[in-house]
Amino acid sequence: RPNVDNEWLLIWGGSTVTGQFATQVAALSGLKVITVNSASTKSLSERLGATHVVVRDNKTDEELVAEIQAATQGGHITRAIDLVGAKTAGVTLRAVSTEKPVEFAPLAFMKSDQEVPVNVTAHTVEMKRFVLDEESKVYADELNMLLEERRLVMPEITLLEGGLEAVQEGLEMLKKGDLKGKKLVVKF
Repeated sequence: RPNVDNEWLLIWGGSTVTGQFATQVAALSGLKVITVNSASTKSLSERLGATHVVVRDNKTDEELVAEIQAATQGGHITRAIDLVGAKTAGVTLRAVSTEKPVEFAPLAFMKSDQEVPVNVTAHTVEMKRFVLDEESKVYADELNMLLEERRLVMPEITLLEGGLEAVQEGLEMLKKGDLKGKKLVVKF
């Protein structure tokens, strides 16, 4: 269990499948969690254990950073995950602590020329390598135990029938943001 005295985890993309699991695991670990979501998925992150949800709709980057920092009430965001993209990775870096060491995982991607503050360590996570690494088995075992004990909630699934022909429909749903926190599965 991490030392979490007034330290926060910021998850940009709280309604993504990874964001949903990260919120739950962090909350179970005792971390205070801030997620950034659309208004339509705010309640999802709250149900999963987010301490505070910032609704991103119709707000400037400056407004989002200010709201994120105000939500910590003087605490420090010392851990951050960006699950959206290069633009939000930059905004995430503006919201984290400037005083304490910060661990940052830009899981979607980050611009190669993105300036990273000296107190921030940006981690590259190669999922295939992580999954194949025998030392990572301890995490899979722990997650499986949490699932078996029903301490983690699985994301809802939207199932599209129709094989490859349904993929285009699924991509359009993703582009429009129509999934509202659900995992998309295409049945072949």
